[in-house]
This record gives sequence, C-alpha cells and structure tokens, in this order.
Amino acid sequence: MWYQHNSTMNAFTLNSGHFAAIDSVHLMQGGDICISGSRDRTIAIWDLRKLDGLEPNESSLNAKVKSLAKHSGWVWSMTSLGNTLCSASWDCKVKFWDMEAGGTETYSIKGKSANLCMSYKEDSLIVGSFDKKVTIYDPRAGYSIVKTLRQHSKPVLCLAADDDYIISGSEDNTVVVYDRRAGEILKRIELQKYKFPMSMSYCSEYGELWIGEKRGLLHLLDASHGNFDIVKTYDVGHTGDRKSVV
Repeated sequence: MWYQHNSTMNAFTLNSGHFAAIDSVHLMQGGDICISGSRDRTIAIWDLRKLDGLEPNESSLNAKVKSLAKHSGWVWSMTSLGNTLCSASWDCKVKFWDMEAGGTETYSIKGKSANLCMSYKEDSLIVGSFDKKVTIYDPRAGYSIVKTLRQHSKPVLCLAADDDYIISGSEDNTVVVYDRRAGEILKRIELQKYKFPMSMSYCSEYGELWIGEKRGLLHLLDASHGNFDIVKTYDVGHTGDRKSVV
C-alpha cells in the first residue's frame, strides 16, 4: 500500500538494468539517485529525476545512467557515506565508488568470506559476513581492521550501528547487541527456530529497532536506555523472507 496525503504517486518499473535477481537497493543524494545490486554481479545507477508519470515506460528506460561491473560475485549489500557508495559481494570484496566522479572505483577491501551486510560511518566500516563474523574497519587508517567480533554460530545477515552499539542478526536465530564502550555483549535476543532475522532498521533518536525475519513478520524493539526488548510483532501480510526494512 502506498499513501501520500494530498499528492499523486506513480509506480515505475526499472527493468532494463539487470538480467538476474536484485538483492540490494540503495537511495543516495536525497532520494534522487537509486542504486541496484544484482546477482548478475553488476551495479546499476538510476536517476529518478528522469521519471515522468506521463511517459512511464520511456522515462524508465531513460532513467538508467550506467552500470558498474567490477564484482565477480553476487552484489548483496550496499550503503553510502556522502557521495561514496560502498558495495559488498559474495566475491569477498567490499568496493568503494565515487559517485561524483561517475561511479569511479576508488578502493577495495578483500575479506575471507562473502560480505552480507554493512554499516558505514566516518570513523568505522562494519561488515557482517558468511563466516559468522562482524569485522570493524577504520576508514581513517586505510581501512585497517580494528576488531573482529565472533558472537554468532551462523552467517551474519543484517546489522546496524551507532556510537554506542553494534547490532547484528544471524541465521543462528539470534540478534546480538554489542556495547561498543564496554567492549562486551549487552544482550542476546533469541528468535523462534527457523525465524532468523533477515533485515533491520535502527533509529537511536526514537529508541526503535525494527527487525524483519525469515517468515515475513516484523518485530519492534524498544531500544531506549539499552533495553532492546520486543514490544510488538506485526504480521504485515508477507509470507516470505523480509530482506529489507527501512
């Protein structure tokens, strides 16, 4: 369902950029630029300002700016900081792209396992991977590894972070809240079997953590004062994996 008060919304289909499944979508520059990452190992850049409700099909074709084809594995996760796009792939690499320079690749990190999720800030790049680890890199020191957290027994599928916490969700049916200041696990949240977390969205300002899980349910956690208690679960009608929550 889409709703916007006193406004008209149009639906567009951007189907000319990939020939395989799309696993990651990211918005940049105030929502004007859309980035899509696919199992065809490419990243497509779309200029949403070119979309025209009067000519939806033609404008959808014109919206594609270019494709970036530098990964050798599925593009699974993307994030950004300013005009720098960061992409994570099953090729074990995290790549950095300068969007002001037309998507020029500026740097690359090679890990030991597929990279599945990320959080990117000025003082840290945090990556969750298939080998059950959460790795913290320092962008100010050439992306050197600051710390590696081993707190899951299966792949890390989603994560979020701020100055106080690193929150990671895993296929082991747990969500772990790591206290960055204390340097230890604050809380381990157990979800029901086969209902592992696939995605999360964290808003520390409002004290909310939202988790989308394998069977399509959406959990709301009270993140105020470091509680991280599940306060409500929503069945929003999805019957499959919820891979993204914003």
